[in-house]
Amino acid sequence: MPVTATSPLALVVDQLRTSVSNSAEFQTRTGAANAAAALAFIYLDVVSNDAGMSAKRPFALIKVSQIGSNQISDGTAIDLSVGGDLVLILEDDATNQTVHDDSFLDFLNFSDEVMQDLRLASGVEGEFPFYEEQLVWAPSRTRRAERDSSNNDYWVSAYQLSWGDFE
Repeated sequence: MPVTATSPLALVVDQLRTSVSNSAEFQTRTGAANAAAALAFIYLDVVSNDAGMSAKRPFALIKVSQIGSNQISDGTAIDLSVGGDLVLILEDDATNQTVHDDSFLDFLNFSDEVMQDLRLASGVEGEFPFYEEQLVWAPSRTRRAERDSSNNDYWVSAYQLSWGDFE
Protein backbone atom coordinates (compact mmCIF):
# COMPACT_ATOMS: atom_id res chain seq x y z
CA MET A 1 0.00 0.00 0.00
CA PRO A 2 1.51 3.37 -1.00
CA VAL A 3 2.47 5.74 1.79
CA THR A 4 1.08 9.28 1.69
CA ALA A 5 3.48 12.12 2.47
CA THR A 6 2.14 14.13 5.43
CA SER A 7 5.10 15.65 7.32
CA PRO A 8 6.71 18.90 6.11
CA LEU A 9 9.85 17.09 4.93
CA ALA A 10 8.00 14.22 3.26
CA LEU A 11 5.72 16.70 1.50
CA VAL A 12 8.60 18.63 -0.11
CA VAL A 13 10.36 15.39 -1.11
CA ASP A 14 7.14 14.28 -2.77
CA GLN A 15 6.74 17.70 -4.43
CA LEU A 16 10.24 17.48 -5.89
CA ARG A 17 9.52 13.96 -7.16
CA THR A 18 6.33 15.28 -8.80
CA SER A 19 8.15 18.26 -10.33
CA VAL A 20 10.90 16.07 -11.80
CA SER A 21 8.28 13.70 -13.24
CA ASN A 22 6.50 16.71 -14.80
CA SER A 23 9.71 17.82 -16.53
CA ALA A 24 9.28 17.46 -20.30
CA GLU A 25 13.03 16.85 -20.66
CA PHE A 26 13.01 14.11 -18.02
CA GLN A 27 10.02 12.42 -19.67
CA THR A 28 11.69 12.59 -23.09
CA ARG A 29 15.02 11.26 -21.87
CA THR A 30 13.44 8.36 -19.95
CA GLY A 31 11.01 7.53 -22.75
CA ALA A 32 8.10 8.02 -20.37
CA ALA A 33 4.75 8.71 -22.00
CA ASN A 34 3.68 11.04 -19.18
CA ALA A 35 4.50 12.22 -15.66
CA ALA A 36 3.01 9.11 -14.05
CA ALA A 37 5.26 6.87 -16.15
CA ALA A 38 8.30 9.07 -15.38
CA LEU A 39 7.87 8.35 -11.66
CA ALA A 40 9.33 4.88 -12.29
CA PHE A 41 12.70 6.57 -12.98
CA ILE A 42 12.79 8.65 -9.78
CA TYR A 43 14.13 7.15 -6.57
CA LEU A 44 14.05 8.40 -2.99
CA ASP A 45 17.18 8.12 -0.85
CA VAL A 46 18.67 5.06 -2.60
CA VAL A 47 18.44 3.33 -5.97
CA SER A 48 17.39 -0.29 -5.63
CA ASN A 49 19.86 -2.44 -7.51
CA ASP A 50 17.57 -5.30 -8.55
CA ALA A 51 18.33 -5.13 -12.28
CA GLY A 52 21.71 -3.41 -12.12
CA MET A 53 22.30 0.31 -12.40
CA SER A 54 22.78 0.39 -16.17
CA ALA A 55 19.29 -1.05 -16.64
CA LYS A 56 17.83 1.83 -14.63
CA ARG A 57 19.48 4.82 -16.35
CA PRO A 58 18.53 7.54 -16.88
CA PHE A 59 17.20 8.26 -13.42
CA ALA A 60 16.85 10.89 -10.73
CA LEU A 61 17.64 10.30 -7.08
CA ILE A 62 16.29 12.60 -4.35
CA LYS A 63 18.10 12.76 -1.03
CA VAL A 64 17.54 14.85 2.10
CA SER A 65 20.48 17.09 2.94
CA GLN A 66 19.11 19.01 5.92
CA ILE A 67 16.01 20.33 7.64
CA GLY A 68 15.69 22.98 10.32
CA SER A 69 13.50 25.71 11.72
CA ASN A 70 13.82 29.41 12.46
CA GLN A 71 11.85 31.57 14.86
CA ILE A 72 9.65 33.97 12.89
CA SER A 73 7.78 35.74 15.73
CA ASP A 74 8.45 37.03 19.23
CA GLY A 75 6.38 36.75 22.36
CA THR A 76 4.85 33.93 24.30
CA ALA A 77 3.61 32.08 21.22
CA ILE A 78 6.70 31.47 19.09
CA ASP A 79 6.11 30.56 15.48
CA LEU A 80 8.71 28.50 13.66
CA SER A 81 9.37 28.38 9.95
CA VAL A 82 10.60 25.07 8.53
CA GLY A 83 13.04 24.79 5.65
CA GLY A 84 15.99 22.82 4.40
CA ASP A 85 17.87 21.39 1.47
CA LEU A 86 17.22 18.48 -0.83
CA VAL A 87 19.75 17.03 -3.24
CA LEU A 88 18.69 16.02 -6.74
CA ILE A 89 21.10 13.62 -8.43
CA LEU A 90 20.75 13.00 -12.16
CA GLU A 91 22.46 10.06 -13.84
CA ASP A 92 22.45 8.85 -17.43
CA ASP A 93 24.48 6.62 -19.71
CA ALA A 94 27.17 8.36 -21.71
CA THR A 95 26.11 8.87 -25.30
CA ASN A 96 28.65 9.12 -28.10
CA GLN A 97 31.27 7.22 -26.11
CA THR A 98 34.05 7.96 -28.61
CA VAL A 99 33.73 11.78 -28.60
CA HIS A 100 33.96 13.00 -25.01
CA ASP A 101 32.97 16.62 -25.77
CA ASP A 102 29.74 15.57 -27.49
CA SER A 103 28.92 13.17 -24.67
CA PHE A 104 29.54 15.93 -22.12
CA LEU A 105 27.33 18.44 -23.95
CA ASP A 106 24.58 15.85 -24.31
CA PHE A 107 24.54 15.27 -20.54
CA LEU A 108 24.65 19.02 -19.86
CA ASN A 109 21.64 19.47 -22.13
CA PHE A 110 19.77 16.77 -20.20
CA SER A 111 20.65 17.87 -16.67
CA ASP A 112 20.28 21.61 -17.22
CA GLU A 113 17.02 21.26 -19.17
CA VAL A 114 15.56 19.27 -16.25
CA MET A 115 16.74 22.02 -13.91
CA GLN A 116 15.29 24.69 -16.21
CA ASP A 117 11.93 22.90 -16.12
CA LEU A 118 12.16 22.93 -12.29
CA ARG A 119 13.13 26.62 -12.24
CA LEU A 120 10.15 27.57 -14.38
CA ALA A 121 7.75 25.46 -12.28
CA SER A 122 9.03 26.56 -8.85
CA GLY A 123 6.22 28.18 -6.93
CA VAL A 124 3.50 26.95 -9.28
CA GLU A 125 0.71 25.19 -7.37
CA GLY A 126 1.71 21.61 -6.54
CA GLU A 127 5.30 21.99 -7.78
CA PHE A 128 8.46 22.01 -5.65
CA PRO A 129 9.10 25.58 -4.42
CA PHE A 130 12.81 26.30 -4.05
CA TYR A 131 14.53 29.64 -3.61
CA GLU A 132 18.13 28.65 -4.28
CA GLU A 133 19.94 26.04 -6.32
CA GLN A 134 23.57 25.07 -6.22
CA LEU A 135 25.46 22.60 -8.39
CA VAL A 136 27.20 20.56 -5.67
CA TRP A 137 28.57 17.80 -7.87
CA ALA A 138 29.71 19.01 -11.26
CA PRO A 139 28.92 16.65 -14.14
CA SER A 140 31.41 13.83 -14.04
CA ARG A 141 31.86 10.73 -16.12
CA THR A 142 32.79 7.24 -15.05
CA ARG A 143 36.54 6.91 -14.68
CA ARG A 144 38.06 5.33 -17.76
CA ALA A 145 39.39 2.39 -15.70
CA GLU A 146 35.84 1.61 -14.49
CA ARG A 147 34.22 1.56 -17.94
CA ASP A 148 33.59 -1.91 -19.24
CA SER A 149 31.45 -3.84 -21.69
CA SER A 150 28.50 -3.97 -19.29
CA ASN A 151 27.54 -0.37 -20.10
CA ASN A 152 29.26 1.17 -17.10
CA ASP A 153 29.97 4.45 -18.91
CA TYR A 154 27.74 7.15 -17.46
CA TRP A 155 27.46 10.77 -16.30
CA VAL A 156 26.25 12.05 -12.95
CA SER A 157 25.66 15.48 -11.39
CA ALA A 158 23.94 16.76 -8.26
CA TYR A 159 22.07 19.93 -7.37
CA GLN A 160 21.24 21.15 -3.88
CA LEU A 161 17.84 22.84 -3.74
CA SER A 162 16.90 25.05 -0.77
CA TRP A 163 13.25 25.30 0.27
CA GLY A 164 11.30 27.00 3.05
CA ASP A 165 11.51 30.44 4.56
CA PHE A 166 15.26 30.66 5.15
CA GLU A 167 16.08 33.13 2.37
